[in-house]
Amino acid sequence: MSERRIHARRLRLRVRVGTRGSAPKRQRPTKRATMANDTYIRQAGAIPLRNGRLCLVTSRRNPKRWVIPKGLIDPGYTPGAAALQEAWEEAGLVGTLDPEPVGAYVYDKYGGTCHVTVFVMHVTKVAQEWPERESRQRVWVTPAGAIRRLDDPSLIDIVRAVVAAEPTLLGTS
Repeated sequence: MSERRIHARRLRLRVRVGTRGSAPKRQRPTKRATMANDTYIRQAGAIPLRNGRLCLVTSRRNPKRWVIPKGLIDPGYTPGAAALQEAWEEAGLVGTLDPEPVGAYVYDKYGGTCHVTVFVMHVTKVAQEWPERESRQRVWVTPAGAIRRLDDPSLIDIVRAVVAAEPTLLGTS
C-alpha cells in the first residue's frame, strides 16, 4: 500500500504533567496522526482499574457510547505514555500501567483504520477536574457492567481477558 498521510480533524493538545503538583502545561498541538507501518492510525488506551471496578468514559462524538480512555500516540510518546496521557485528559485519572499491553483492537475513524494498543492501568488518583470534563462522562462499573456498556466486540474480548487473568485484582474470584 502506498504511503498515506491522514490528518486528524481536530488538533490534539499534548500535555506534560508539571512537577510538585503544578497544573499541567500545554505544549504545541500535533496536527498529524502517527501511522503504524503506513496503514494504521496508531492509538493507545487504558483499562483503568480501582477497587474492583473499571472506568469507562463517553465518546466525544456520541455521548451515549461508552469507551475506554484512548487517543492518538503523539510523536515522541510511547504507547504507554500516550495511554496514561489519555486517561488523564479524558477521565481525570492518574496511575501506573502494567509494563506490557493486554491486547489491541482496530476500528475505523479519521477516514482510516485506528490500531489501539491497550494497557491495564492501576488508578492511584481520581481528579474532580480534568481537561475533558465538560465533554465526557466518567463512570466506574463492575467488569460485567463494562461488558454490557461497551459495543466493540474486540474491546469486550480484551476486558474479558483482563478479568480472566486478574480475578483477585478485580474482586471477581
